[in-house]
Amino acid sequence: MNTDPTPQQNVTLFPAPAQETRYPLSDEDFSAPQNDYIEEKRFNCEYPGCSKSYTRNSRLRFHQRNAHLNQTCYYICSFCGLKFLEKGNLKVHIRKHTGERPYSC
Repeated sequence: MNTDPTPQQNVTLFPAPAQETRYPLSDEDFSAPQNDYIEEKRFNCEYPGCSKSYTRNSRLRFHQRNAHLNQTCYYICSFCGLKFLEKGNLKVHIRKHTGERPYSC
């Protein structure tokens, strides 16, 4: 008699494949994985004397506004007055004052 409250139909279980384990472990077992995909920095700053490049156009625009156009917009902490260029960084900072922990782990 099946006491499982959720009936499962047409379920086939396969055994986990055996994994080869080599002992003792070598340095290559702990090396960083090789990333075959490296995103190309296609967005280049064209201001004279600037050689910055970015993978996203939004980051290039952010750089140009702050570094070349002096259109810096600060997000200011209402608790201590600290200034941030990005709203997300301010949100994380405010949690230090409020003690908020949005994640369970």
